[in-house]
Amino acid sequence: MFPAAPSIRVVGRMSHEHAPNPNPELTELAAEAYIYGFAMVFDLQEVDRFTQRGLGSVPASPFNAFGHATGLATPDEKFVSINNDTIYSIANIDVSGGPVRFDVPDAGGRYYVYLQPAVI
Repeated sequence: MFPAAPSIRVVGRMSHEHAPNPNPELTELAAEAYIYGFAMVFDLQEVDRFTQRGLGSVPASPFNAFGHATGLATPDEKFVSINNDTIYSIANIDVSGGPVRFDVPDAGGRYYVYLQPAVI
């Protein structure tokens, strides 16, 4: 659904002492653009990853559908899990058409965390 993010390749490094002295206003504008835009670009890359490739043992899932991990993360996983003793489910929910209601089945007294929204 989203185009692939362009990849950036570092071809060399320049020490700060040798860097040209840019216009201070341009430098401030670039910093503001990075601060404002980084989270949105990163989040869109994660949406693409969740819907196209999945995350660890959580399979790729289309919008408005949950992908459920089938087991705990292992040392071979290619992502960092906040809680390695937690089985995760991930969904990207399209709310552009209005509010969405989630019905959660009774967990039988077991602990669960229901929703951690990230609005893009």
